[in-house]
Amino acid sequence: MSEASMFDSLDIVTATRRIGVRVEEFLSTLQIGAKPKGNLERARELIAEAAALLEEVDRDFVPLVLRRRDRPLSDCRAVWAALPAGRLPAKEPPVKSLIDKSPTLSTMYRGGLNFIDFCRFAKEDLDRASVIAELFDSRHPYWDEFRTAVTQNRPWIKFSPTFEVAPAVQIATLLRAGGILETFRCEVFVKRDSTWAAIDDKKARALLEKFRVRLMFALAPVPQLTTLVSGDWLTAVSLKIVADHLERNDFDFEVYSKVGYETAEGLRKVRGDFDLLVRSHQKVLAVECKSGRLDASRGDFEEMAAKAERLSQVFALNQAGIELTYWLVFNHHLNDRDEIQSRLKGTRLEGLTLEELRGKVITQFGATRTAG
Repeated sequence: MSEASMFDSLDIVTATRRIGVRVEEFLSTLQIGAKPKGNLERARELIAEAAALLEEVDRDFVPLVLRRRDRPLSDCRAVWAALPAGRLPAKEPPVKSLIDKSPTLSTMYRGGLNFIDFCRFAKEDLDRASVIAELFDSRHPYWDEFRTAVTQNRPWIKFSPTFEVAPAVQIATLLRAGGILETFRCEVFVKRDSTWAAIDDKKARALLEKFRVRLMFALAPVPQLTTLVSGDWLTAVSLKIVADHLERNDFDFEVYSKVGYETAEGLRKVRGDFDLLVRSHQKVLAVECKSGRLDASRGDFEEMAAKAERLSQVFALNQAGIELTYWLVFNHHLNDRDEIQSRLKGTRLEGLTLEELRGKVITQFGATRTAG
């Protein structure tokens, strides 16, 4: 086995400098004779010269980082990244080829799950999701008014004591800058004409007590933006958090979003989806993202618990040694944490807020890469 194959990646410049540091440590700590000490001092000089030459090549000519060839999960991630953004039907040849190639997806297929479709987020959608996440965290009541209006296909929000003009206009300005809103304006209802007239936000504040005043807006003309604003933003941000940690630590991993499936023939037909599927080495993580209010009377918790159990059975039957984890990322503004934890007790799911997600990812996968 070559030295490079022992690692996920090997930075030759850094490795050479580390050897120099170790030689320096030996020189400062070992009690040795003049000849071996002289040899070590000469080796230190040669290592420093070699490191400088390697650094010049790395900086000016070609990166001197050796990577393993046997990174099957990263290979699949590269195929996924090359697919077009948006909905991806599983029957399309490039997607079907990826399902066959992916260790995670092929295991699920063999376990009796037929894939219907996937959804790959474009970089612009991930950026928009980050804008929404910031508003969700810092100005939730106002953001929730926007989300509710979009979900109801209602392009306006009535101003009120709980939806004041100044902060609403500030948020709309941020949403427009983030590529989520195309336009917005304040309007007042003119009773004599039964029409709405555009006004500036200062006049809107002055007229609010006596007249009907609203904020009118239009989403940017971007495919699937309505679903992103309505709830998929939480999946997109969760994806960014998970992938960011694994990428910056150079893990071999694959990740898929909005994975739609149905059970195979001969089984009781069930359709569902996994918001995120992540695998690194022998660890598989499924993430359920719920941006709205969870309701036990609708069967929300039972449905998630059943999906987690189904996925567990698939991997238990078809691939021994897999460590499967299932998380629920929920909206802590709309759901009581204690109630969530109570409802999840006895299931395979663990409830998390968005703020807690990165810490859990570090705990789950570790802070440094490991050989696979």
